[in-house]
Amino acid sequence: MKKALLYSAMILAAVFSLSAVLPRGSVIPGYYVFSSAKREEIRSVLTLRATLKGGDTAIVAAGKSGKLASLPSGKGSRVEKGDILFTVLTSDGNLHRETAPFSGYVSALFFSDGAILPEGAPVLSLTGTGNMTLSADAEEIYLSRLSEGQRVEVIFDAYPERSIKAEVEEILPYATVSGGAAAYFWNRGSTVVELSIRMENPPEGLIPGLSATAYVETERVPDAILVPSSALLADGKGAYVFTEKDARAVKRYVETGIVMDDYTQIVRGLAEGEAVVASPDDALREGMRVGHEE
Repeated sequence: MKKALLYSAMILAAVFSLSAVLPRGSVIPGYYVFSSAKREEIRSVLTLRATLKGGDTAIVAAGKSGKLASLPSGKGSRVEKGDILFTVLTSDGNLHRETAPFSGYVSALFFSDGAILPEGAPVLSLTGTGNMTLSADAEEIYLSRLSEGQRVEVIFDAYPERSIKAEVEEILPYATVSGGAAAYFWNRGSTVVELSIRMENPPEGLIPGLSATAYVETERVPDAILVPSSALLADGKGAYVFTEKDARAVKRYVETGIVMDDYTQIVRGLAEGEAVVASPDDALREGMRVGHEE
């Protein structure tokens, strides 16, 4: 009886020692962890950096000649539609007032208080906030994945707790080199296309120039077949997985789609519920006898 117990203990110790040095995915030689192909909705998302641009812009000029009597507090001043932007003291002693055509920010001042203005002289520029858009650059390799109307989630650096819904409004019909002429000359830039992104309900407090991250949904598959990315192998014929039939490994070639961190979409070659070896090792070959753990 004691000898039998001793032999059993020795066998268990050997198994545990062997398991500790086996390749990832194996439990004991010939035994593998299997995972069933599952069906889920997935999204392919392109992450871009974006900058908020002002909406309407206007140069506000003096409607009368005279002395500039008052101005906003300075560049960047917030004004609402109808607010007095500046006044001009005319030669007959009257005050002529110019008001804001829309709500926004003073983006430039061209004169200072006391200046003598001719009629029609540009006094300041106004950048609106009502039609602000985001500008984002995407590398040219992603152009085939982008289209107008795609959903976008926007998170501003200044407001990381807010997620704003948006969409790709326009893909501008030209490409540029990031970094400008200098980058082009030194061959250090990359070719990019510019996206214009419009927000659905932008929150109050946004100002032109703010930075944000734009998550562009380039593809959505409502019923994708997924397997662990670790299950996929490849050879000269393409990607494949190992399935099992009659306790033996079967090599199954598949067509892949969207690749995520842990899972990969199978477009063709595998059905929902079919079991694949989750992490095959180098020793696994087609036709080998395999145990099944899931």
